[in-house]
Amino acid sequence: MECKEAIYNPICSKCLSKEMTAWLHNKDERLKRVVTDEVKKILYRSKFFENEICAICGNKGVFLCPYCFTEKVYKRLKREGSSKNILVEFLTLFNFDFRHTYLTKEAEKLGMF
Repeated sequence: MECKEAIYNPICSKCLSKEMTAWLHNKDERLKRVVTDEVKKILYRSKFFENEICAICGNKGVFLCPYCFTEKVYKRLKREGSSKNILVEFLTLFNFDFRHTYLTKEAEKLGMF
């Protein structure tokens, strides 16, 4: 619904947010708050859409592809001035950029490739 592309990897925002919560477990409180705030905004929108079925939980409700979801969170991390280590770690775990566009270019800038 965001990028107008077909959702090839149907993972719902709730499942992605659970993965991000697990990643945040040992992180500082500020980072947790930043990611949680952004995820809450995304999840709020999800209440209004029921499209694809999630490949992980099986619930109907994939309205945003994993790429668009993670791109939103990544951009928020950058706006908030997150460290290079956090950005690299995030892209290592949550890069669904199969077309090698924005997130892949960001990874290249960070020296990941």
